[in-house]
Amino acid sequence: MASIGKRQEKQAKETMKLREKDSKKQDKERDYYRKLQEDGVLFSEKLFTMRGKPMKFDDFPYVRQVFQDDARIVVLLWARSMTKTTTIASILTHKLITNSYSGAMVAAPRDKQAWRVTKEHIRPRFTESKDKMLLPLISQGKNTESEIDIANGSKYLASGAWVTGNSLRGPHVNYGFADEMQDWTREAFEVFKEVVNLPPGQIFCAGTPKDKGSFFEEIWFSSDKKEWNGKEWIPTNPDADPEISGF
Repeated sequence: MASIGKRQEKQAKETMKLREKDSKKQDKERDYYRKLQEDGVLFSEKLFTMRGKPMKFDDFPYVRQVFQDDARIVVLLWARSMTKTTTIASILTHKLITNSYSGAMVAAPRDKQAWRVTKEHIRPRFTESKDKMLLPLISQGKNTESEIDIANGSKYLASGAWVTGNSLRGPHVNYGFADEMQDWTREAFEVFKEVVNLPPGQIFCAGTPKDKGSFFEEIWFSSDKKEWNGKEWIPTNPDADPEISGF
Protein backbone atom coordinates (compact mmCIF):
# COMPACT_ATOMS: atom_id res chain seq x y z
CA MET A 1 0.00 0.00 0.00
CA ALA A 2 2.85 2.34 0.84
CA SER A 3 4.44 1.79 -2.59
CA ILE A 4 1.13 2.52 -4.30
CA GLY A 5 0.84 5.73 -2.33
CA LYS A 6 4.36 6.80 -3.31
CA ARG A 7 3.68 5.98 -6.95
CA GLN A 8 0.51 8.06 -6.91
CA GLU A 9 2.35 10.91 -5.22
CA LYS A 10 5.09 10.74 -7.87
CA GLN A 11 2.51 10.76 -10.67
CA ALA A 12 0.77 13.74 -9.09
CA LYS A 13 4.04 15.67 -8.94
CA GLU A 14 4.85 14.83 -12.55
CA THR A 15 1.35 15.97 -13.59
CA MET A 16 1.84 19.25 -11.72
CA LYS A 17 5.20 19.79 -13.43
CA LEU A 18 3.64 19.19 -16.85
CA ARG A 19 0.82 21.62 -16.08
CA GLU A 20 3.31 24.25 -14.92
CA LYS A 21 5.36 23.70 -18.08
CA ASP A 22 2.26 24.03 -20.27
CA SER A 23 1.19 27.13 -18.35
CA LYS A 24 4.60 28.76 -18.83
CA LYS A 25 4.50 27.85 -22.53
CA GLN A 26 1.05 29.41 -22.88
CA ASP A 27 2.18 32.53 -21.03
CA LYS A 28 5.19 32.79 -23.32
CA GLU A 29 2.99 32.41 -26.42
CA ARG A 30 0.54 35.03 -25.13
CA ASP A 31 3.40 37.41 -24.46
CA TYR A 32 4.78 36.82 -27.99
CA TYR A 33 1.42 37.51 -29.64
CA ARG A 34 0.95 40.58 -27.47
CA LYS A 35 4.30 41.90 -28.69
CA LEU A 36 3.33 41.19 -32.30
CA GLN A 37 0.14 43.17 -31.72
CA GLU A 38 1.95 46.13 -30.20
CA ASP A 39 5.24 46.19 -32.11
CA GLY A 40 4.90 46.87 -35.82
CA VAL A 41 8.63 46.39 -36.43
CA LEU A 42 8.62 42.93 -34.83
CA PHE A 43 5.45 42.02 -36.74
CA SER A 44 6.99 43.15 -40.03
CA GLU A 45 10.24 41.27 -39.49
CA LYS A 46 8.45 38.07 -38.48
CA LEU A 47 5.75 38.03 -41.16
CA PHE A 48 6.61 40.31 -44.09
CA THR A 49 9.13 39.75 -46.85
CA MET A 50 10.93 42.14 -49.19
CA ARG A 51 12.42 40.98 -52.49
CA GLY A 52 11.80 37.39 -51.46
CA LYS A 53 13.64 37.62 -48.15
CA PRO A 54 12.40 38.27 -44.58
CA MET A 55 11.98 41.98 -43.99
CA LYS A 56 14.81 43.32 -41.84
CA PHE A 57 15.30 46.85 -40.62
CA ASP A 58 18.94 46.53 -39.59
CA ASP A 59 19.89 48.29 -42.83
CA PHE A 60 17.18 50.91 -42.29
CA PRO A 61 17.35 51.77 -38.57
CA TYR A 62 15.80 55.19 -39.21
CA VAL A 63 12.35 53.66 -39.84
CA ARG A 64 11.85 52.27 -36.34
CA GLN A 65 10.74 55.54 -34.75
CA VAL A 66 8.17 56.04 -37.49
CA PHE A 67 6.41 52.84 -36.41
CA GLN A 68 6.20 54.15 -32.86
CA ASP A 69 4.97 57.66 -33.71
CA ASP A 70 1.35 58.43 -32.77
CA ALA A 71 1.14 62.02 -34.06
CA ARG A 72 -2.01 63.01 -35.96
CA ILE A 73 0.07 63.70 -39.10
CA VAL A 74 3.40 61.99 -39.79
CA VAL A 75 5.50 63.45 -42.61
CA LEU A 76 8.34 61.54 -44.31
CA LEU A 77 10.62 63.89 -46.26
CA TRP A 78 13.09 61.28 -47.52
CA ALA A 79 14.90 60.85 -50.81
CA ARG A 80 13.85 58.16 -53.26
CA SER A 81 14.77 54.53 -52.44
CA MET A 82 14.76 55.21 -48.69
CA THR A 83 11.76 52.87 -48.12
CA LYS A 84 9.14 55.59 -47.56
CA THR A 85 6.29 53.64 -49.12
CA THR A 86 7.57 50.30 -47.80
CA THR A 87 7.56 51.69 -44.26
CA ILE A 88 4.11 53.25 -44.41
CA ALA A 89 2.55 50.26 -46.20
CA SER A 90 3.95 47.96 -43.50
CA ILE A 91 2.52 50.18 -40.74
CA LEU A 92 -0.92 50.29 -42.36
CA THR A 93 -1.02 46.54 -42.97
CA HIS A 94 0.02 45.84 -39.38
CA LYS A 95 -2.72 48.17 -38.11
CA LEU A 96 -5.39 46.58 -40.31
CA ILE A 97 -4.46 43.03 -39.27
CA THR A 98 -4.11 43.65 -35.54
CA ASN A 99 -7.15 45.96 -35.19
CA SER A 100 -10.34 44.24 -36.28
CA TYR A 101 -12.92 46.32 -38.16
CA SER A 102 -10.46 49.13 -38.78
CA GLY A 103 -10.03 50.99 -42.04
CA ALA A 104 -7.17 52.53 -44.01
CA MET A 105 -7.09 54.57 -47.20
CA VAL A 106 -4.19 55.26 -49.52
CA ALA A 107 -4.74 58.39 -51.60
CA ALA A 108 -2.62 60.08 -54.26
CA PRO A 109 -3.28 62.85 -56.78
CA ARG A 110 -4.36 60.29 -59.40
CA ASP A 111 -6.02 56.88 -59.18
CA LYS A 112 -3.17 54.98 -60.82
CA GLN A 113 -0.69 56.37 -58.28
CA ALA A 114 -2.80 55.10 -55.38
CA TRP A 115 -3.44 51.73 -57.06
CA ARG A 116 0.31 51.30 -57.57
CA VAL A 117 0.70 51.27 -53.77
CA THR A 118 -1.91 48.50 -53.61
CA LYS A 119 -0.22 46.39 -56.28
CA GLU A 120 3.40 46.91 -55.26
CA HIS A 121 3.18 47.26 -51.47
CA ILE A 122 -0.11 46.46 -49.71
CA ARG A 123 -1.23 43.26 -51.47
CA PRO A 124 2.29 41.73 -51.43
CA ARG A 125 2.31 42.07 -47.63
CA PHE A 126 -0.31 39.31 -47.70
CA THR A 127 0.53 37.31 -50.83
CA GLU A 128 4.28 37.31 -50.18
CA SER A 129 4.12 36.99 -46.39
CA LYS A 130 6.34 34.41 -44.74
CA ASP A 131 5.08 30.93 -45.68
CA LYS A 132 2.04 32.83 -47.07
CA MET A 133 0.62 32.88 -43.54
CA LEU A 134 -1.33 36.11 -44.16
CA LEU A 135 -2.71 35.16 -47.58
CA PRO A 136 -5.93 33.57 -46.20
CA LEU A 137 -6.84 36.96 -44.72
CA ILE A 138 -7.59 38.34 -48.20
CA SER A 139 -8.75 35.16 -49.92
CA GLN A 140 -12.43 36.03 -49.55
CA GLY A 141 -14.28 39.26 -50.22
CA LYS A 142 -13.17 42.08 -52.48
CA ASN A 143 -9.57 42.15 -53.64
CA THR A 144 -9.02 44.87 -56.23
CA GLU A 145 -6.57 47.74 -56.68
CA SER A 146 -9.06 50.10 -55.01
CA GLU A 147 -10.50 47.89 -52.27
CA ILE A 148 -9.42 44.87 -50.22
CA ASP A 149 -11.55 43.14 -47.59
CA ILE A 150 -9.64 41.54 -44.72
CA ALA A 151 -11.00 38.51 -42.87
CA ASN A 152 -11.07 40.28 -39.49
CA GLY A 153 -13.55 42.86 -40.77
CA SER A 154 -10.97 45.51 -41.64
CA LYS A 155 -11.01 47.25 -45.02
CA TYR A 156 -8.34 48.80 -47.23
CA LEU A 157 -9.17 51.49 -49.81
CA ALA A 158 -7.16 53.31 -52.48
CA SER A 159 -8.26 56.30 -54.53
CA GLY A 160 -7.09 59.34 -56.43
CA ALA A 161 -7.70 62.68 -54.73
CA TRP A 162 -7.36 64.78 -57.88
CA VAL A 163 -7.51 68.56 -57.36
CA THR A 164 -10.48 68.96 -55.05
CA GLY A 165 -10.44 65.71 -53.07
CA ASN A 166 -14.17 65.23 -53.66
CA SER A 167 -13.54 61.76 -55.10
CA LEU A 168 -12.39 60.65 -51.63
CA ARG A 169 -15.67 61.48 -49.91
CA GLY A 170 -17.94 58.74 -48.59
CA PRO A 171 -15.94 56.30 -46.45
CA HIS A 172 -14.50 57.08 -43.03
CA VAL A 173 -11.32 55.33 -41.89
CA ASN A 174 -8.83 55.18 -39.02
CA TYR A 175 -5.58 55.53 -40.96
CA GLY A 176 -4.55 57.29 -44.13
CA PHE A 177 -1.57 57.61 -46.45
CA ALA A 178 -1.23 60.68 -48.66
CA ASP A 179 1.30 59.59 -51.29
CA GLU A 180 3.04 61.82 -53.85
CA MET A 181 2.39 64.65 -51.42
CA GLN A 182 4.36 67.15 -53.52
CA ASP A 183 1.41 67.26 -55.96
CA TRP A 184 -1.42 67.58 -53.42
CA THR A 185 -3.56 70.69 -53.03
CA ARG A 186 -4.57 72.08 -49.66
CA GLU A 187 -8.23 71.61 -50.64
CA ALA A 188 -7.79 67.89 -51.36
CA PHE A 189 -5.85 67.32 -48.13
CA GLU A 190 -8.55 68.99 -46.02
CA VAL A 191 -11.08 66.57 -47.51
CA PHE A 192 -8.73 63.66 -46.77
CA LYS A 193 -8.59 64.70 -43.11
CA GLU A 194 -12.39 64.53 -43.03
CA VAL A 195 -12.22 60.97 -44.37
CA VAL A 196 -9.53 59.86 -41.90
CA ASN A 197 -11.56 60.89 -38.87
CA LEU A 198 -12.06 57.66 -36.92
CA PRO A 199 -9.76 57.11 -33.90
CA PRO A 200 -6.83 57.53 -33.94
CA GLY A 201 -7.29 59.44 -37.20
CA GLN A 202 -3.63 59.19 -38.19
CA ILE A 203 -2.35 60.30 -41.61
CA PHE A 204 1.07 59.51 -43.09
CA CYS A 205 2.39 61.83 -45.79
CA ALA A 206 5.27 61.12 -48.17
CA GLY A 207 6.60 62.54 -51.36
CA THR A 208 9.60 64.00 -53.14
CA PRO A 209 10.15 67.75 -52.64
CA LYS A 210 9.64 69.58 -55.91
CA ASP A 211 8.38 73.16 -55.75
CA LYS A 212 9.38 75.76 -53.21
CA GLY A 213 6.33 77.20 -51.55
CA SER A 214 4.25 74.05 -52.13
CA PHE A 215 1.63 72.77 -49.68
CA PHE A 216 3.90 69.82 -48.87
CA GLU A 217 6.69 72.21 -47.92
CA GLU A 218 4.25 74.13 -45.72
CA ILE A 219 3.31 70.98 -43.81
CA TRP A 220 6.97 70.05 -43.40
CA PHE A 221 7.85 73.45 -41.96
CA SER A 222 4.93 73.08 -39.52
CA SER A 223 6.38 69.79 -38.22
CA ASP A 224 9.14 69.31 -35.67
CA LYS A 225 11.53 68.70 -38.62
CA LYS A 226 13.47 65.87 -37.01
CA GLU A 227 16.99 65.14 -38.23
CA TRP A 228 18.70 61.75 -38.16
CA ASN A 229 22.00 61.76 -36.22
CA GLY A 230 22.91 58.17 -37.07
CA LYS A 231 21.21 56.72 -33.99
CA GLU A 232 17.92 58.55 -33.51
CA TRP A 233 15.71 61.33 -34.82
CA ILE A 234 16.19 64.71 -33.11
CA PRO A 235 13.51 67.46 -33.34
CA THR A 236 14.85 70.79 -34.60
CA ASN A 237 11.76 73.01 -34.73
CA PRO A 238 10.73 74.39 -31.33
CA ASP A 239 7.68 76.09 -32.86
CA ALA A 240 6.26 72.91 -34.41
CA ASP A 241 2.58 72.09 -34.52
CA PRO A 242 2.27 69.34 -31.85
CA GLU A 243 0.03 67.33 -34.17
CA ILE A 244 2.61 67.12 -36.97
CA SER A 245 5.68 64.88 -36.71
CA GLY A 246 8.35 65.21 -39.37
CA PHE A 247 11.09 62.74 -40.28
